[in-house]
Amino acid sequence: MPGFHVDVTSAVSTPLPLDSAALDELLPVYEWWQGLPQTDGLASRDDIRPEQLRRMLGRISLIDVLAPIGAARCYRYRLFGSTLAQLHGLNRQGTYLDDLTPEIYRSMVWRDYDECRRQKTPRLSDCLLTGGGGKRHYLRLLVPFSGSEAGGDVSLLLSATAFLDAQARDLQTTNYFYSVV
Repeated sequence: MPGFHVDVTSAVSTPLPLDSAALDELLPVYEWWQGLPQTDGLASRDDIRPEQLRRMLGRISLIDVLAPIGAARCYRYRLFGSTLAQLHGLNRQGTYLDDLTPEIYRSMVWRDYDECRRQKTPRLSDCLLTGGGGKRHYLRLLVPFSGSEAGGDVSLLLSATAFLDAQARDLQTTNYFYSVV
């Protein structure tokens, strides 16, 4: 599966306020999450219905939370959207965040996931990867979910992506589907 490769030498994630105009493209996901039944600010992962996110499915990842913050093998991609897989040149479904390379990119993603878990609130980030004369610029919205009942600890993160660089933007209008494991 060919991807648009960037030899990442710099990875920066800047938090943005959720009322930012930048949220516009990801607003349907945020509003969907806000509309779910919640206890202590968390919706249950059982409330996720893919058909409600049909327009965004190719740009959505579901990340299982498997261990305490800071532990190895803490995050695993349960679902990796097809548009993301096409862009990266591989499907990360079933892999661990620990396996993401290079380390500078993995650290950026890990920090964002950890912060969303700590705060138990959505997190909007402006992400910029550069290197080798290329760049990947995108917005990532993370929303947390608890286990089978709303409330409690975060057991799943949903990540929605809006690409800002021209090369990747062309892909986000295409939806492909992968099954959830």
